[in-house]
Amino acid sequence: MLENVKALLKFPFKERGWQNHFLLGSALLLANYIIPIIPFIFVLGYVIAIMRRVIQGEEPSLPAWDNLGKIAADGLRGFVAALIYLLPGLVLVIGGYMAYFFTILIQTQTEKFSLAPVLGFAFYFIGLFVGLALLILGSIPLPAALANLAAKGHFGAAFEVTEWWNLIKANPWGYLGAWVITIGLGYVGSWLSLLPYVTVILCCLVPLIWAPIGFYVLVVAGAAFGLFYRESSFSTTEIE
Repeated sequence: MLENVKALLKFPFKERGWQNHFLLGSALLLANYIIPIIPFIFVLGYVIAIMRRVIQGEEPSLPAWDNLGKIAADGLRGFVAALIYLLPGLVLVIGGYMAYFFTILIQTQTEKFSLAPVLGFAFYFIGLFVGLALLILGSIPLPAALANLAAKGHFGAAFEVTEWWNLIKANPWGYLGAWVITIGLGYVGSWLSLLPYVTVILCCLVPLIWAPIGFYVLVVAGAAFGLFYRESSFSTTEIE
């Protein structure tokens, strides 16, 4: 098991020409700071391409960026699917912020005492608490849904709940392991990205550091959940 994890962590740096593939992905994530969403859609499509190759039995590797139309289409499908899974939580969190903001705004327009800020804070707290809980609940099955989308190649596959739920039930430890790898790398990456904050001058380097770290975490996560899907598919086939 440990050897498998080591191989998974090293695969982005093994293939010939990996530097160009990695640099382009990192540059797209960096561009996301300037032009939101669109560069990330391409990166997500690339991660889905890695998932698909692993699910089909290939060893994890960084493919060439040579079919941008397909990458963009996969990324757009994955992005919309993720947005739908996370939408309830996002609506509550944003709604809570807006309620608090507007009640404070109302209070500033009058000199009389008002319960509006109190109610606004209550809505903010409830929206934040319930919204974050829904975001977590929506995030848990999301990689399995995206893996199913990668395997089948159509948007509706992300919402075949019975399909991906059976895969999770067939290999719960594999799914947990993929999540542990993803969260662990994200945690380490977050700490590394904080290093420039030791001086004010280096703060401007944070995006330059976070972009390659973020790309690395995403491609390893894509391969990890692709392996989970492949192993789970074998398990469900054997059960049948």
